[in-house]
Amino acid sequence: IADHTQNNDNIQVYCNRSGHQGNIGTAAVLFRAGKSPHVLHYYLGKDDEHTIFEAEAVGLSLAAQLITMEEDPTFLLFIFIDNQATIQSGEGFYSHSGAYLIDCFCSRMKKIAKEHNDFDSMVHWIPGHSEVHGNEEADRHAKKDAEGH
Repeated sequence: IADHTQNNDNIQVYCNRSGHQGNIGTAAVLFRAGKSPHVLHYYLGKDDEHTIFEAEAVGLSLAAQLITMEEDPTFLLFIFIDNQATIQSGEGFYSHSGAYLIDCFCSRMKKIAKEHNDFDSMVHWIPGHSEVHGNEEADRHAKKDAEGH
């Protein structure tokens, strides 16, 4: 949490997922100084067909999509996620269930990097349910999406 509170970046994106009554939703919320937050969310389906890892990975892709929608993004930007396994999955060259979802996120981030010479980003772990406003907002939107189905 200390790393988050010391982060003075103009752009911060938070990803979260939620399960509710057998449904799984995910969301990403982009905060930028002086602007209203932007939100993307997605309903994955039933929890017997999808995993938490998939929901977190889709959340990362939503974060990348939010970044591509920003006019004149500033770098270094941080993407915060409360699932360490999802972050670590992008560090290895091994195959596992849902790896294609992390590949999608990485491809989107590479595209952003090609479009911006000063591109720099970091995916950073943040503890869940730690009263960090951005993380709580992402959780609220993911829950709303899961509850709506």
